[in-house]
Amino acid sequence: MLDKFSLTRTQEQNLMEKNMSQLVYLAGKFEHLQTSLLDTKAILSDLPVAGVKPSTIRVILNLHDAFTYATVPTSTAPVTVETISHINLLVQGGGAPEAGQFRDRAIVVPLTDDEYQPPIPDPVETTTAVHSILAADTSTTDRALTLLLWLMRSQLFLDGNKRTALVAANALLFSDNRGLLAIPEDKLHWFNWQLEKFYKNGADASLKQWLYTNALFG
Repeated sequence: MLDKFSLTRTQEQNLMEKNMSQLVYLAGKFEHLQTSLLDTKAILSDLPVAGVKPSTIRVILNLHDAFTYATVPTSTAPVTVETISHINLLVQGGGAPEAGQFRDRAIVVPLTDDEYQPPIPDPVETTTAVHSILAADTSTTDRALTLLLWLMRSQLFLDGNKRTALVAANALLFSDNRGLLAIPEDKLHWFNWQLEKFYKNGADASLKQWLYTNALFG
């Protein structure tokens, strides 16, 4: 899988700046937020929005903090286990219990007609797996999509796993000027349906290709 986009640093930064509200808005759909894109833009501009709960505002501001963190220039690797954990801390908010920490107990992910129980993450095995994904001899885009799906399926944290995965994948793309990634709102239902199948069988090839075609932009 080749990189779909190759931008200059300025183009990539402009792309992120122009689409920050959209990224936050679409990532919020994984938390079933009912706010509109205009609501999201207003909240990020520190403007009052009638009828929006404080908890919803916190989710939006937390996502903005996470995306901002993911696009800060760094002289080291753009994504590591530590940065993924910090992204989750920001996504959940610092006051959330066990935010940014690998879960140490079993969870059950409800599916439409079944359930999925991912194993409790082992820190050593998790670090090895993430390093293997990021060190793979493939394109940045391929590694970002692999990381996205692996994080979603692994459910490393008690909450915010899909949002964390989206931000981490975008951090990797942003670091190499390869565009950005968001699940289109009108295709979110289809993606979630396919994601459920991926949770159960672990086969990511078709879903990666779908993301490549439908979710990358630059």
